[in-house]
Parts: sequence; C-alpha cells; structure tokens
Amino acid sequence: MKATALARDMTIDEFRGGPSWCFRFMKRRNLSIRTRTTVSQQLPKDYQEKLVTFRAYCKKKITEKKIRPEHITNMDEVPLTFDIPVKPHCGENGDQYGVCTYHRE
Repeated sequence: MKATALARDMTIDEFRGGPSWCFRFMKRRNLSIRTRTTVSQQLPKDYQEKLVTFRAYCKKKITEKKIRPEHITNMDEVPLTFDIPVKPHCGENGDQYGVCTYHRE
C-alpha cells in the first residue's frame, strides 16, 4: 500500500495502513472506488419472443402460487465481471474525472 511506504519514508513508525484505515481515509476525504461501465450487452435477436415467454411463465406461477400483488417486487442487480482492469484512478466523489475508476490498458 502506498500509504505505508509514504509513512515509512516520513519515519512514522506506528502507522498501520490496513483496509479499515483505507476505508476511513476515503470517507474522510469524500473518495470512492468506482468502475466505469462503458461495455454494454447487446440484446439477443429473439429477445421479444423470450420476453413474451418469460411474462407468460411469471403470470402462470403467480396464478398457481396465488401470489398477491403486494408480495411482488422488482430488484435490479449489476453483474460483477471478472474482467476488471487493474489501474485505479482516485478523486473526490461526484467529480467526473476524479473518482476512483479502473482504466483498461
């Protein structure tokens, strides 16, 4: 960790720059780690057919299980990819060019 090396260079002997220190430092400095999501998935050619099939399946299960409308919810999830570049860029939250991002090389 760069902070540990800097502390050593500044002859700060008691510094322990672990993950919890890093998270607290980032919170104090209004920093975050973010990844740009510029790669998007293309819809399959038969997506409309799959959508109709999926909706029919959902309606059938809702009817079969007698699920009431107040028990139905929606939740979006962002998939985590294992193809994450490793060069971070850090800065203040909300700063378009200053947030922690990972750039492809």
